[in-house]
Amino acid sequence: MKLAFDAINAGTHQCDIIIDIVSSTNEGATPATLNGSGTLGAHYTSVLIRPVNDGVSVFGNPASGLGVVQLNGASNVTIDGDNPNTPGNNRNLTIQNTATNTTILGQVVRIALATSGNNHADNDTIKN
Repeated sequence: MKLAFDAINAGTHQCDIIIDIVSSTNEGATPATLNGSGTLGAHYTSVLIRPVNDGVSVFGNPASGLGVVQLNGASNVTIDGDNPNTPGNNRNLTIQNTATNTTILGQVVRIALATSGNNHADNDTIKN
């Protein structure tokens, strides 16, 4: 997910964006961070993140106070754990913080206000 967010933040992908997660990914110690649209090169209307296979995981071990996935002033982002290729509503996506249990303030998905600009992290949804 980090590589997709990096491309969005650089302006490579714009407008309405869909990130299809095909297989499990290890984000390691560096969080996958999506900046708000209008910050640096990021220019998007919405971002949909979803698995397209069953049993997909995104995991990592970020430092204290950080999430595996971070929405840094990012608005209109939906993380939908339901695989659209499987009938019904299912929970096919797991996001897991694998940091040691001595790491304080660990998070899975961190939604934060941007430190500058007019990005307020509005209209974000996490479901299924």
